[in-house]
Amino acid sequence: MEPMTLGQFATVVGASSRWVQNALRALALGRAYTAERAKILGLTREIHGAFGVPLVQAHQVARHALAVWPDRTVWRGDDAARVVALEVNVERYLSAYAVRLSLARNRYAERRRGRPAQRRKRGIAAARAYGVDIGLLRESLKRTPAERLRRLDQDVEFLGTLRVAEP
Repeated sequence: MEPMTLGQFATVVGASSRWVQNALRALALGRAYTAERAKILGLTREIHGAFGVPLVQAHQVARHALAVWPDRTVWRGDDAARVVALEVNVERYLSAYAVRLSLARNRYAERRRGRPAQRRKRGIAAARAYGVDIGLLRESLKRTPAERLRRLDQDVEFLGTLRVAEP
């Protein structure tokens, strides 16, 4: 089986990443994130949440219920000493599991930390974005260096003739 990321695994289980990590630690299962382990842990979570069965016992029930499928589509836990019987519709759970597994494999993407990267513009695109008139730059580059210097000298002469207006 192809390993999954923690986020994908949590999506398949139907829980938060933190719940998954805590449950795996409580059940001493290690950190192997596989689809088969997600199937068992997802059913464990359903039994634990719906019936209030302690996590370790819910994990045992989930393993037993999934082990008898496809011979039995509904698993029923009977104990003579208990008054309540637990019944698990395995096919219904496996249907929901398949949907979450498909979602995790096809639509899930890990969230990246921090701000989204912005592509920096370079050269002319950056100048245009900053508000520089690119047309004037292109016209100036069509001239030879001598023509550009002559034009610059004319501009300096013109600026020297300007006077400050008196208030």
